[in-house]
Amino acid sequence: MSNRVRANALSASKRTLQPLVRMLIGLGVSAPEFSLICKQAFVDAAANRLASAGKRVNRSRIAIVTGLTRAEVTRLLKSKAVEAPARQRHLHRARRVLKGWSTDPEFLSRNRRPRELVLKNSRGSFQALVKRYSGDIPPRAMMDELIEMSAIRKQKDGRIRMTTRPPGRSSLSTRGLVTLGSSANALLTTLCHNLEDPANPFFTASVGGTIADPRVIDVLLARIKTHGTEFLTQVDDQFRHPPRGSQTRKSGKAEKLGVTVFVHREPATGRRGNRR
Repeated sequence: MSNRVRANALSASKRTLQPLVRMLIGLGVSAPEFSLICKQAFVDAAANRLASAGKRVNRSRIAIVTGLTRAEVTRLLKSKAVEAPARQRHLHRARRVLKGWSTDPEFLSRNRRPRELVLKNSRGSFQALVKRYSGDIPPRAMMDELIEMSAIRKQKDGRIRMTTRPPGRSSLSTRGLVTLGSSANALLTTLCHNLEDPANPFFTASVGGTIADPRVIDVLLARIKTHGTEFLTQVDDQFRHPPRGSQTRKSGKAEKLGVTVFVHREPATGRRGNRR
């Protein structure tokens, strides 16, 4: 594979990850936590590739193609979950600070609750807290981030108080996140298949344009939703009532077949106006 193709593949991967990473940052997921998930994905993919080719899943072979050490491969093959010690080290730095504030006796009141902290002092201050639990992050930057997270509030006397609102709460549902994973996996599997096997592509098509009038966008979205629902209803009917005789024919391994329709929108760049 040429260096140019590899560079383009990495660039495409970065662009693919950007919306996901934006969401993860909002959920307080750190780069090391996500990096561990990426390593697990590499090991899983390499192991599946060996198994599909009828070869023994060998940690040395996996280490060669993934660039990981054999020790890392062994650990990742044995456990799909992130170990507790690793999670503690890799926590979002703001979360580490809040956790330390909630558990370290130096920053707790007599009733074991996070106490209000002065900004600067040698002991028991916000500055000392940040230095102990966030490494090289300046206290002012950490304060700004925690205020934006609604995790702390600065009092009139200058003291800093942790709010009662649990940090990192999200309105995202577990069911929605599961749907995100399955839908994104399906779309990327199709696109990767078409790149790797262009002679036998799965159907994909996309249309779009640049529209300046929000009222027109609203009308189009409503129409797309209506027509998209009608189309998927017709496809579902085909699944429920397949072509006559297809059930009697013996084929190979059963496969799942699905169709997904989605709208994508983003801010326009360049000249505004309709594009045909």
